[in-house]
Amino acid sequence: MERFSHVNLDLIYGLRGQTRDSWIFSLGRALDYEPQTLSLYPVVVRRMTNIMTSKAHNPELFFSEAEKYEVYDQNVALMASKGYRQNPSRVLPRSLAAEPTGRRPRISRERPC
Repeated sequence: MERFSHVNLDLIYGLRGQTRDSWIFSLGRALDYEPQTLSLYPVVVRRMTNIMTSKAHNPELFFSEAEKYEVYDQNVALMASKGYRQNPSRVLPRSLAAEPTGRRPRISRERPC
């Protein structure tokens, strides 16, 4: 069976109805595949979108901004424990993160060939 030489998974956390437990379960399942690169992004709520409308009517179904940062820190710790490291070219200092861009560091693991 042929395999890909490099696999990247992009995951979004903080989606409508997602809990911390369901996110950690999803992240764990993704880690089971041992991808070389795993990119994690918080959901971005933009004006005039269905996500904005949904959050306006049901804010309890979404992570708060504070929870997004807590989950992000939890993600980084979990990924580091599994041998992944942040790509420093995408790191945003907390002081600049007051206005979220939706971009978060790519977390990858060097795999020997």
